[in-house]
Amino acid sequence: MEKKELKKRYIAKSCCELFSKNGFANISVATIAHNAGVGKGTIYGYFEKKEDIILELMECLQEEYDTNLTLTSLEAKTPYEQLLALFEIFLSDDEKLTMQKDIYKQFLMVSFVSPTEAILQYHENLRNKYIQVIEKISQQYNGALIFDTIIGFFTVSITTNNYDLRSNITNYLNLIGGTH
Repeated sequence: MEKKELKKRYIAKSCCELFSKNGFANISVATIAHNAGVGKGTIYGYFEKKEDIILELMECLQEEYDTNLTLTSLEAKTPYEQLLALFEIFLSDDEKLTMQKDIYKQFLMVSFVSPTEAILQYHENLRNKYIQVIEKISQQYNGALIFDTIIGFFTVSITTNNYDLRSNITNYLNLIGGTH
């Protein structure tokens, strides 16, 4: 990876805690620059707008998640266990995964409020990738239906107080997973 790409990733990844704790909309480019230890002009040298930063961050986090998913799915024996591993980000209390889930919430909100062509393409690519993964787990699963349902649960969790995301996803996976 070349130096410019590494710097771009560094800036984006430096926003993890900021976006998770304070929300994307509440963070200025100046705050991002200060947090990354660079000038505000440097930010604009790498990103046209703030939405590009959260997109880059999502791509970095997704890459890490996919690497961990590959390792976890090697341990999973049944299709049901593989589905649980696939959607672990929504089910785990792990601090890192919780932060990633919070950032994904912020990204989803940005996607609704300020969708760019790159953001929409990212969503389409992610959806297609996971549909294929689900259908590879078992041909009996409708990957699009499962993925869209899980993302639907997640979207509801963003807008509904006291929504038990983990319970709803687990119940759904139990329902479609049959005996495990």
